[in-house]
Amino acid sequence: MQLSEAVDLFVSRPDIAEATKRTYMYDLIAMQDYIGASKPVDEIIPADILRYFIYLDKKESITSDHTYNKHVTSARAFFKFCVAMQMIEKSPIGTLKKKKVSHLVDKSKAMPDVKLRCLLEYVSETPRGWHPREEALVRFFADTGARAGGARTLTWEYVDFSERRATTFEKGKLEPHSKIFGRECSRALAAWKLKQDCTEGQCVFSSDGRMMKEGNLGQYFKRLCHRAGIGTWHPHSLRHRFAHKAIKQFDVSKVAGMIGDTVEVTIQHYLPKDKKAIEAAMRQMSTDHLMTDTKADILPLRKEG
Repeated sequence: MQLSEAVDLFVSRPDIAEATKRTYMYDLIAMQDYIGASKPVDEIIPADILRYFIYLDKKESITSDHTYNKHVTSARAFFKFCVAMQMIEKSPIGTLKKKKVSHLVDKSKAMPDVKLRCLLEYVSETPRGWHPREEALVRFFADTGARAGGARTLTWEYVDFSERRATTFEKGKLEPHSKIFGRECSRALAAWKLKQDCTEGQCVFSSDGRMMKEGNLGQYFKRLCHRAGIGTWHPHSLRHRFAHKAIKQFDVSKVAGMIGDTVEVTIQHYLPKDKKAIEAAMRQMSTDHLMTDTKADILPLRKEG
């Protein structure tokens, strides 16, 4: 089977999300263009893969190690699929490894409180007029730390106004994740529900109830930030703000539950290693305090005989 045919088969699987399909397609088409679309999969050798990733590492469009590693992940998943489908006996990825990178989310990616206040002032009742959809969206992201995908797919049947709770399904997960929002968010959501024209569906944050396309909700939020005069911010900036603030107040297992991530991922993203604090703690764990100059603390020697 030719490489292009195998790539088409891999990305056409019904068990992967649309966003994941697009990522795989983008990464694998780049590999296909370099190696050759018509090359048989079983003729691709480790040297071909190594040459491609050496080329990729020098490419100007690969601006970060994270992007490079994403290509490695896509290639590894693809050739694992080829082995499972018995197209090849062994993956040609060989010993190719990802680059070591820090997964810590820098605080610069989190929307500062001063900008969030400006945004909330803009979307609240002002002389320009009030649109409850705008305020509900901003407050929902800020109150819950939800992902854009979770907000995009949220429907009214999963919004409980009495408990101020919303149930989202994020990152293609089948398990629901409970989000708690505040009184002001609840007020704006209720006002928007009365105003929204739900003739096309029940999705909360679209104008007509239809599910918004991938990325459209993010663009809507970015334009809202731009009109508010705070620059261009993605909804994820409020998720990062939520997590960075929460990690200062609660233990990591609680924060992981709040944002819907594993403890390991939460530690990687939001819990920086403080070397000085670690060293200070290690000094406190020394045995120095066990030995004193007072005779009372010295055990008597055992007499012989």
